[in-house]
Amino acid sequence: MVGSSNATYTPESVAASFESDWPFLFTGAEVQIFAIQDATFNMTLFASDANGLPGIPLASVGTALTAPAASGVVAAVSPVTLTLAAQTQYWLVLTPAVSDTQVSWGVVNGVATSAVSTTVQTDGSGGWVILGNEPVEFQIDGVVETPEPGTMALAAIALGALLLLGRRGGVLFFAAQ
Repeated sequence: MVGSSNATYTPESVAASFESDWPFLFTGAEVQIFAIQDATFNMTLFASDANGLPGIPLASVGTALTAPAASGVVAAVSPVTLTLAAQTQYWLVLTPAVSDTQVSWGVVNGVATSAVSTTVQTDGSGGWVILGNEPVEFQIDGVVETPEPGTMALAAIALGALLLLGRRGGVLFFAAQ
């Protein structure tokens, strides 16, 4: 839960990890939220630190976002477009916008797919502890980067030239002794 989440109502932040098989342009995120009390929260994209926990904030995705009255999806468009690397762990972090924020990150029935971490730092600045894998419900929005058509054509011409030279004996690719 983001905000006051335990019996002593200690404010906290929560994060879920993700990674992509391909480099892509990050444009925003969507989360399933259940509102309990003041339902305003912040959403930030973090890079992983050396321990695989949320480390450096990369971009604020949304501030003072408001969850629907009971539950629903909250979408935010990032004010900056970032290129995220393939096979790299990132974290979507939810922090309370005000001291009495109480919202819960929605979960889906099924296989736990994301590492989830929590901290009592209401700005997400450190002290993260892994809770384990949870089936939290969120979506990362972006566009997969693809090479320009001209780049692909140039690569095809270069490959063809290398193959032609290899066939003529001008370049020896493999030599058996």
